[in-house]
Amino acid sequence: ITVKGKLVINGSPDDPVILTGDGWKGVSVETGKLIANNFIIKGCSSCIHSLKGYIKLSKGLIKSKEMKGSGLSIGEDSVCDVESTEIKGFGRGLLLSGGSGKITMCNIRQNQIGVELKDGSFKLLNNNIFNNKEKDIISEQRIVLCDNYLGSAMPNKLNISGKITIKSLFDAPFPHGRRIVLIEDKEISAKEIEERFKYYKVMGEKAFSQRRYGDAYQYFEKALSLKKDKDVYLYLAYTQMAMGEMDRLDKTFNDAIRSFPYEVRLYQIYVRYLVARGDYQKALSLLEKAIRMNPGNKSLIFMKEFLQRENR
Repeated sequence: ITVKGKLVINGSPDDPVILTGDGWKGVSVETGKLIANNFIIKGCSSCIHSLKGYIKLSKGLIKSKEMKGSGLSIGEDSVCDVESTEIKGFGRGLLLSGGSGKITMCNIRQNQIGVELKDGSFKLLNNNIFNNKEKDIISEQRIVLCDNYLGSAMPNKLNISGKITIKSLFDAPFPHGRRIVLIEDKEISAKEIEERFKYYKVMGEKAFSQRRYGDAYQYFEKALSLKKDKDVYLYLAYTQMAMGEMDRLDKTFNDAIRSFPYEVRLYQIYVRYLVARGDYQKALSLLEKAIRMNPGNKSLIFMKEFLQRENR
């Protein structure tokens, strides 16, 4: 099923809507909306995938026996709101490759990997994510988790890996578990946050000018953890170029453009970097997006025309 408009699935607790078939390809939300309540989806190796759409799921079951593919996959320009849904029997129960959203009161278990976070901004709250074969959670970017059950009340026994901070968790599956606080919240005023941000930004710029790129990298990352800033993103990108950390550079530019979609400089510098590494098609695609966000910008139009001539 390919969704480009709006697909609504409304079952009831006693009579859920069931979508099933042997080896079928599931539901792909390309540009539209999928809203599903009281449903069962099974028989697909990858069941729900959203590339640029909106997904709202409630009181569902997504399951497979093949232990491959993904139960629910959220792409770069998608938004999701998933609650009270069980996902089991996949290579990756929940694959988050970008976009944003929240996942609450879900059971994600008996997969190879429960949750894999590659990119995006997501809130995971009151979920039971445990008893997955390889890992319960893998994260390639920093994420702070609160109030989930992850298989143990002991942090050193959690089956997770990556850039994950656990502030609180339950000692038994939600909603029956007792909440355990590992890191106490400390109230920080807006003024103090701004002062810290300015300090890290200034120190990062100073370190960068002195070619102390390792220090600059740490300062800029701390600054961005407090406040999104287009200049800091640019400095961080230049720092990563100087350090040769090209594998992280794409993520920095993507995060920056997502936060500041109308900032022409971000597109210009990213395009130059893509051209330098020979990725003309991605550079052209990025310029097309930049022009949509900044119509009439002569500099962007000139860059696109130049690349099109060079790539003939």
